[in-house]
Amino acid sequence: VDVAVLGVPFDSGCSFRPGARFGPESIRSNSRLIRPYLVAMQQRPLLDRQCVDAGDVAVSPFGIDTAVRQIYEGCRAKLRAARRLVVFGGDHTLSYPAIRATAEKFGPVCLIHFDSHLDTFPPMYDQDTWHGSPFRRCWEEGLLAKDGSTHVGIRASTYSPADFHDSDRMGIATLTAEDVHERGVLACAEVVRQRHGLSGGAPVYLSIDIDVLDPSVAPGTGTPEFGGLLAHQLLQFVRAFR
Repeated sequence: VDVAVLGVPFDSGCSFRPGARFGPESIRSNSRLIRPYLVAMQQRPLLDRQCVDAGDVAVSPFGIDTAVRQIYEGCRAKLRAARRLVVFGGDHTLSYPAIRATAEKFGPVCLIHFDSHLDTFPPMYDQDTWHGSPFRRCWEEGLLAKDGSTHVGIRASTYSPADFHDSDRMGIATLTAEDVHERGVLACAEVVRQRHGLSGGAPVYLSIDIDVLDPSVAPGTGTPEFGGLLAHQLLQFVRAFR
C-alpha cells in the first residue's frame, strides 16, 4: 500500500469550538465529487498509486490521554502496512501521537506546519496535551529533527513574545501570514525548502490545521483567525513541495 488514509474523529482537545470530530465523515462524503484526473497537477494520484481508506481510529471522546494512546496505536498499525499515512482529524491534538508513530518508523521528522497558531504552547488547565501543545510534546520526546522545521501562516495573538522564543528554541522557524501575503507563496516555499536542508534530509511531516485558511474560506474551524491564507495559496504551497 502506497498511501493509507486514516480518520481520527476526535475534538476533545479543542479549547474553543468543537465539531472537528465530524471532519473525517464530511471529507469522505465530499470526496465523492473529486474525479481521478487533477488538471493543475496533471496527475491521477488515486489511480497511479495504491491508496486505501483505512477507516477511522476507534477513539474515546472522554479522555485525552486515552485518545492519544489510541491514535498512536492506530497510526502505528497502519504504518506497518503502508508507506505513507494521511490522517484526517479531528483537532490538532492528534498530530502528537501521529508524529510519534511516524518517527518510530522513519526517525525524527522535519515538520512543515500550516496553522494560524504555533501549537508549541505549555500545559493549560493542568492538561499537558491539548490542541495547542502537540509540537511541544513532540519536541520534548525528541520526535522532531534538531533543525529545519517551519511554521507557515501564523497570525493569531499569543500570551507573550516568549511563545515565539520557545518555538525558536525548538528549532522551528516562523513564516507569518503577512510574510506569505507580502513575499508570495513561491518565495516562502523556497524558505521552507532551505529550512528542510538544515535537517540533514530528515523525513517530512506535513501538518495542515484548517484554521491556517481565512474564515471567509473555512468558517467552520474551531478557532477562526482573520487574515489567513486563501485556498489557492495553500494549494500552491502543497504543489510547490512535490
